[in-house]
Amino acid sequence: MGLLGIYRGKGIGRRRLQLAMQRARECGLERIELSVLHENAAARAFYAQFDFQIEGRRVRDWKHDGVYQDSILMAFAFN
Repeated sequence: MGLLGIYRGKGIGRRRLQLAMQRARECGLERIELSVLHENAAARAFYAQFDFQIEGRRVRDWKHDGVYQDSILMAFAFN
């Protein structure tokens, strides 16, 4: 999930994630897992607001503009 820069900060991503989490719960899922680039502090903070927890790190698993980057593994567990 992602948004172009011009759409960020308008609550669209928040609403999309809320709907996705609601549908996941309705479908009986127990967990949602995702990964974000290590350097994307804004994305990590965004998911942390929804109680996603960091569970791990994959080293050099993304290559962006010729540079390898780590990704952070995050997950949310429904109660």
